[in-house]
Parts: sequence; structure tokens; C-alpha cells
Amino acid sequence: MSATRTIPVDAIDHLHQIGDELRTIWLAMGNTVDLEDDGVLTPVREALNGSTNRLEDVCKLMQG
Repeated sequence: MSATRTIPVDAIDHLHQIGDELRTIWLAMGNTVDLEDDGVLTPVREALNGSTNRLEDVCKLMQG
């Protein structure tokens, strides 16, 4: 038997908002025109992108 949980829509909306904020940070980190990009940001951006994608996957699962 598996228990059924009801997840408030507000909670899912907040998680989507966090995902949007993470994507904004990801985009800002990619805008390195004013910085000397020595490749240090690339792994950070990749990790951030992976976390953002996992968050989106969790949101989809929670929505059913």
C-alpha cells in the first residue's frame, strides 16, 4: 500500500518560482562579456543546470 499525499498547489508554484530564479542565475553566469571567462564558470553552470532540471522533474512528479 502506498500512501497518497496532497501537495498544495502553492508549494508547487513556489518550487517553479525557484526554478525560474535558478535559470535566471544560469543565464546571468553565461553573460560573461564583461568578465575574463577562463572556463571556471562552465562546470558551475552545468551543475546549476542539472539541479534546475531535477527540480523541474520533481515539480512534474508532484503535479501528477
